[in-house]
Amino acid sequence: MGKANQAPLGPGDRLLFKRGCGWTGPLNARWSGTQSEPITVGAYGTGALPRIENARENILVTGSNLVFEYLFTRSNPLSYDSGCQNQPQGRIMGFRFLSGASYNTVRNSEARDLHFGVWLGSGSHHNRVMNNALINNNVKDSDPNADSGAVAVAIHGDNNEVAYNLITGSDACSRQHGRDGAAVDVYGGRFNNIHHNTAKENLNFMEVGNSRTTDNTFAYNHVTSTIRTANFAVARGANDTRWGPTYRSKLYNNSVYLTGAESFAVTCFYGCNPDVMTFKNNIIWAQDRVGYVDATWDEGNNIYWSPGGPKIWFPRSSSSKTVDPRFVNAAGGDLRLAAGSPAIDAGTSESLNRGYRTDLDGGAVPQGAAVDMGAYERGSGAPPPAPPSTVYAQDDFSRSVADGWGSASTGGAWAPWSPVADFDVNGGEATARVAGPGQLRSAFLPSVRARDVEGLVRVKTDVVASGSGQYAYFVARQNESNEYRAKVHLTPSRRVYVQASRVINNAESSIGSPVSVGDIHAPGGYIWLRTSVTGTGSKTLRIKAWRDGTAEPAAWQYTATDGTAALQGSGSVGLRSYVSSSAAGRAVVFSFDSLRVSAP
Repeated sequence: MGKANQAPLGPGDRLLFKRGCGWTGPLNARWSGTQSEPITVGAYGTGALPRIENARENILVTGSNLVFEYLFTRSNPLSYDSGCQNQPQGRIMGFRFLSGASYNTVRNSEARDLHFGVWLGSGSHHNRVMNNALINNNVKDSDPNADSGAVAVAIHGDNNEVAYNLITGSDACSRQHGRDGAAVDVYGGRFNNIHHNTAKENLNFMEVGNSRTTDNTFAYNHVTSTIRTANFAVARGANDTRWGPTYRSKLYNNSVYLTGAESFAVTCFYGCNPDVMTFKNNIIWAQDRVGYVDATWDEGNNIYWSPGGPKIWFPRSSSSKTVDPRFVNAAGGDLRLAAGSPAIDAGTSESLNRGYRTDLDGGAVPQGAAVDMGAYERGSGAPPPAPPSTVYAQDDFSRSVADGWGSASTGGAWAPWSPVADFDVNGGEATARVAGPGQLRSAFLPSVRARDVEGLVRVKTDVVASGSGQYAYFVARQNESNEYRAKVHLTPSRRVYVQASRVINNAESSIGSPVSVGDIHAPGGYIWLRTSVTGTGSKTLRIKAWRDGTAEPAAWQYTATDGTAALQGSGSVGLRSYVSSSAAGRAVVFSFDSLRVSAP
């Protein structure tokens, strides 16, 4: 890193870090490019994103017209708070922009396990945070009397843009409040634009504080959380002289779905008024309370709903509705509008006039007679969204390799754990030949180190199962002799079952009971397998499988939890193939295709 910090970079130059490698920070980005010729700090090669880690400030930015892309940053906590659920603590930051840092961009990168994922400091301006994954930034302040931290993006500067990011896991134990954390926290910032983000499992989506804070906009964001006390928006009224007041926070076309038992979506207090908050075209679904606003505010054209009827403590315009918004599949994370939704054509054009002309799917707004409420325009014709997510591994196996699988397009080189002569890639699929009954073939991506993952892959075999069947596995958190497995069990009756298992010291044990997904096994016929593994203390494992050429099931078919301590951390991912010892005595060829492993 010392060599990188001393590089004499000028406009148009590039500083590239090798994928699959890591450096201890900080990277001191003091250089300045120009608007037409920015300086790029990025990655080269194949494999996992290059890591810049384990400094107080991993990437410290004082320059201008810099582009940071395809980088991974994290830090180990400085300590743990034994008096607050052993929460990791320490003021550790991923990207920190100091005063004067301007016209810079962070894109297609990942920041995780930090106090602040991205810090846009006072005096920084016109920076962009775009298309990143900001994951599990849940580190609290080391000072037991402080309440900062567990924030994905902290904004103290002006005229910055935060858009198209995936933001998850900003939630931490707090001695002051019980829980604390936010996807976006604006403290003293002005004229910032936070839009088209997907936020999941954060304690709070947005909070504004400090009397300098004015004219920040939050639009077309998708917000979901199951956290017990989750919030959506917090603003400070004209009489809040400690943390405010904050003025002209404008919230347009956000879709919010909070299922926590004590969720409280919207708060504006100590003298809220129309100059403090504008709230229009939003859809708020809260399990407990929709919100509290202590005075008249600039509110209209919203939908509010809770099971059994919404609990609302604020004045509402006649253009707002208390009615079920009719999301397509809120429990499954799809907050688009179903046919007949009362949100269709029910919004105001104020968001259009402020320049928001596409929805979260990228479709044009409006599609009908007027703007729809919420982040998704009904009938925009856009494909289902692919929220920005860290891709740990991806491989379409479009190469040809004998005696091995070569290297994935993302994730590094494959490492077969069985005779390499049984592994080939034939220009469209990877094959593993299991020579006979009771035998196992395995291949892993040792360069990948990930904890929470969602894996997708296609698998088929060349012969109908016999005996006790054939088994294909997606493996997560693999560390030496420990791992989680999601298995597809193919039976002689052509019925297929899915189930998870744990392996500790090479001994496998099942988790829960197998679930039938139908009679979908046929020789040469692909089956899709999707797996999710999340959590630390109590891990959640989800699986679904379906025949190639049919629609993916909307819901997970198998869900189980597991508390095994040895499988709390990160590990590699891989694929396994097994033929039961009671099967007919012939070789079975397993074929895999379209592998993708990403952050959930």
